[in-house]
Amino acid sequence: QNHLPLRRYLDNYEIMIDILYYMLLNGEGSHNLDSLMNKIHVSKTKIVRAINLLKNQNFVKPRNHGLTGFELDDDIQCSIDSREEIEVLINRALTTPDEIMHAHSEAMIPNHAAISLDGEPMLYPKMSELVQEFKNRNMTTFIVTNGTLPDKIKDLNPLPSQLYITLPAPNEQIYKQVCRPMIKNGWKKINESLELLNSLSCRSLIRLTAIKNLNIDETYIENYTNIIKKANPNFFEIKGFTLQAKALSIKDRLKSDKEPHYYFPNYEFLED
Repeated sequence: QNHLPLRRYLDNYEIMIDILYYMLLNGEGSHNLDSLMNKIHVSKTKIVRAINLLKNQNFVKPRNHGLTGFELDDDIQCSIDSREEIEVLINRALTTPDEIMHAHSEAMIPNHAAISLDGEPMLYPKMSELVQEFKNRNMTTFIVTNGTLPDKIKDLNPLPSQLYITLPAPNEQIYKQVCRPMIKNGWKKINESLELLNSLSCRSLIRLTAIKNLNIDETYIENYTNIIKKANPNFFEIKGFTLQAKALSIKDRLKSDKEPHYYFPNYEFLED
């Protein structure tokens, strides 16, 4: 309950309405995070949390590639006149207080554990014991790993319900460019982990994080096909790259002068 405070989510609902209403009252133009924080009188963290949801719903749109300035969507600007109408829009397109409270009560009785955040999960020395504890509670488990610890995967007992391995590149050269590895033989270790998949008794999935103009290109199709055929996972998933958190510094990491959106694949690009 301390980790998932209901008040936080209800506050976020109100802050989203406040942000849209403030933008509506103050006409066209860009609003930065600091100005929103000062006008709505909440922390910058809360503003960012609400803005991200509004941006994902296309209620607001970024004015710059640094995602520091935002403006209200044109359709909302032209068709909505009051705070009450904004609340109706949020209720229909995003959520309602009742839905938030219902989801929160369900979250207090979890039935699934996704083991993926806070770094590489296979570094945790008691991963088998953790999976067993979840199983004892009749919970399903997913482990998402970068595949650089094949020996740890081999020693997993019990296995999770599903094992994800991230495939970051079609070959070692692109791997080094994308991941900037600080470990030796990273590409070799990833391939060792992929070779294990066919022998595991749990469901397996290879996930490709697609970065436009970097690890996705027609010339790489054969490389990816060979890797996937050899690993023989139950599922293969393509996930489009977007900017969040430290990914905002991609220009520095890649030593590139391209704007971040240069690396964004859209649905049509991935479909082709």
